[in-house]
Amino acid sequence: MNSPSFRQPRPTVRVVQTIVIVLIATLLGSPFPVLAQGSTVYGTITDRNGRPVVNILVLIGQNYGYTDVSGRYKIVGLSQGRQRMVCRRGSIVLWQGQVEITGSEMVLNRRLT
Repeated sequence: MNSPSFRQPRPTVRVVQTIVIVLIATLLGSPFPVLAQGSTVYGTITDRNGRPVVNILVLIGQNYGYTDVSGRYKIVGLSQGRQRMVCRRGSIVLWQGQVEITGSEMVLNRRLT
């Protein structure tokens, strides 16, 4: 039996405590999510004259991104090592080849011919 001076916290207090703990842990950060994210690759896709190519699908492995109005793209969460890279518009493949993903960040620019 509980003594009269001891009371169990109400469920709403426990929820608030849990939220505060999770929030503090998130704000302080942890190295583990960074390790789990993999590599980030970014770059610029240009045509044979060096002009940016807009709205091109850039695939590396199973991850992808699209070029913006400046021909820039960014793909996150890539595994390191040899990957297949494909640049395409719709079903038309404009460039494809093998690339080596190294480090946490790297630049891969491509000129389409």
